[in-house]
Amino acid sequence: MRLTTKFPIALSALLLMVALFHTGCGRKADSNGNDGAPTAAFRPYTIQDSSKIITYPDGLQLYVAKAGPGDYPANGTHVRMHYYGVLDDGTVFDESFSREEPLQFNVGSNTMIDGIELAVRKLRLGSQAIVIIPPTLGYGDGKGKHPLPPKIPANARLTFHIDLIGSF
Repeated sequence: MRLTTKFPIALSALLLMVALFHTGCGRKADSNGNDGAPTAAFRPYTIQDSSKIITYPDGLQLYVAKAGPGDYPANGTHVRMHYYGVLDDGTVFDESFSREEPLQFNVGSNTMIDGIELAVRKLRLGSQAIVIIPPTLGYGDGKGKHPLPPKIPANARLTFHIDLIGSF
């Protein structure tokens, strides 16, 4: 009898923790008033309409979850973006949301993998998107210009949830 009375209490506590966790998952404005910095864990974007996935000849796939109001970044534009990277098996290999520190780079500087460079140029500033990058535009076998990060296997397809929050 003792075990059965503890179970509902433990279940109630677990449900309360989940509810409190999800209430903290909103976004707050950054110092520029942009809605880009999360207050807690990131929830991956979802594909609402698969007919809106654009597949480019190089294999890059792009789904815009929310179109931004800004311009398309040109070469030399310094952009800031949050990202959430996932392998096909669901493994999260890296993300910036929990660090509350967006990735920053200059478009066209060749510091990023080709798939990120290409995707960012196809998104308006302020956009949220899902980008699926084939191995040829990612890290490939790891012997190219970008070495394999620890959690990414050779020839992996990468899915990024990108929040292109701004430029300066």
